[in-house]
Formats: sequence, C-alpha cells, structure tokens
Amino acid sequence: MIRRALLTMGWILTSGGAGAESVCVSQPTESKAFATTADIVRRLPEVKTWSSSHSFPVAFDSRAKPVVRDGRCYTPVAVYASRPERLELWHLFYVHAQSHTVLVQDRITGDVVSLKEWRSKS
Repeated sequence: MIRRALLTMGWILTSGGAGAESVCVSQPTESKAFATTADIVRRLPEVKTWSSSHSFPVAFDSRAKPVVRDGRCYTPVAVYASRPERLELWHLFYVHAQSHTVLVQDRITGDVVSLKEWRSKS
C-alpha cells in the first residue's frame, strides 16, 4: 500500500548500501498524477493569459525528465500551442504536486529557476 502511494506520487524507494534512497521517475501523460500537476500549471495566471492570447489549443506533455530539488521530485509539465503543423513549446514547468511548488526552465540558459525568479525576469 505504501509502495503504491509512493509510485503515485512519483517516487520509488530502492535499497542502497546505507539505507533507502529516493529516485524520481516520470509520470505518464495519461496518469492521474500528471493530470494533477498539469492542473496546477493550467491555473497559473501566466498560462491563462498566454492561452487566451492565441487561437490554438493548449497541450500539456510530460516527456521531459523530472528533476529533484531539496529532496523533492518535480514532475515536468511542458506547455505547447498545438498548431496544425506542429506543437510549439511555450515553457517547461516542473511541479511538486504535494506542495504546489512550481519551477520553470529558463528558455535561454536552460537553468531551472523558481516561479518567483521566472516572474521577475518576464
């Protein structure tokens, strides 16, 4: 039961030499866990504004690798404009679902920064 809950949250416990260590794993786009993280991103004011600023549908994807910060697993949520000829990436967010903490990948440097830092640059 605990293992299932940990898998649902995006964590797997594996035994190591000195004890258990946490490993962050990707969430499939079709999973309930990804739907929860995508919804957190969908509710960001910047996403709402951007979504309404064009006529293309918005698509969410989880193909990027998750990141670990301060012992927390952050699920990737890529946000795209779904154009007829291609998906056009807008931004890549990383979400810790339990705390609703959001990180953003800087499009120029590729660094993952806090939502506050990203907002200050926008």
